[in-house]
Amino acid sequence: VTDTVNARLNVYLQNTSVAVSQVAASSSAITSVAGATSSTQLLAASSARLSATFYNDSSANAYLALAASASTTAFTKILMPGEYYTLPMRWTGDVYAIWASATGNMRITELS
Repeated sequence: VTDTVNARLNVYLQNTSVAVSQVAASSSAITSVAGATSSTQLLAASSARLSATFYNDSSANAYLALAASASTTAFTKILMPGEYYTLPMRWTGDVYAIWASATGNMRITELS
């Protein structure tokens, strides 16, 4: 059955064209946000955002959330000290973080 399905899929794909377009960023904004033990906004929602990168320039873990707030129990990604993170998709919503202790900064580059 699997071979039959794969054969039909291959025939279908051979007769199908797919349009692909590439979107490139033309500007960037580099910012720095001080580490804090309360939920802190890193980026406001922006429909123009194509991507963003985050570098935890702190000696404490940062709890990053693709949401309207962050906590040490509700987060998207823990960034250990010195760790770098790139948004996995075109997320245009708010980004928040909270640190285990208020030291260092989050270094951010937002591409649009």
